[in-house]
Amino acid sequence: MLPCPQGHAPPLPAAESTGSDRPAMKKKSNRPGRGFAAVVENYLHDQAMARAAAADLHDRPSLAAILRSFPPPQEELDLHGLTSGEAEKAIRRFVLRCREIRLTTLRIITGRGLHSPGQPVLPGVAEATLEELKRKRLVLAFHWEKKKRGRESGAIIAYLSRGHETPNSRGKTP
Repeated sequence: MLPCPQGHAPPLPAAESTGSDRPAMKKKSNRPGRGFAAVVENYLHDQAMARAAAADLHDRPSLAAILRSFPPPQEELDLHGLTSGEAEKAIRRFVLRCREIRLTTLRIITGRGLHSPGQPVLPGVAEATLEELKRKRLVLAFHWEKKKRGRESGAIIAYLSRGHETPNSRGKTP
């Protein structure tokens, strides 16, 4: 063995008492997270988990596909003649009652507001109330009925959640 100048290299470990001239080596730890093999194993595991999560996402139907399985409107609420406060309460009661009796597709008639002084009020109240119920996961989705482009119909179709729908991120209301 060649001598090394002082301070340039760490001293070699002492030889074990096995009678060998070789220096003692540290044993490799079997603990997870140690060594190259563990790093590779963790990487492969993470990749497999990512593939499984992606496959699960693609296996879930889109919101549009889920809504196609719903029946046509089963019950109807007409808000004509109500104030905005009365309409909000009526929508909440209507949705809760329909969920209790396991209905899933509702029509809420707001009217177009043609006879209101100024701007129509009930369409905005209905949308805001349904949006809040959607955040609470009581309503899965809603859209304006398409008899005559957008709000022209004066009715909203609401789809109540049944508890097991989880559309993927691609799903949008129809």
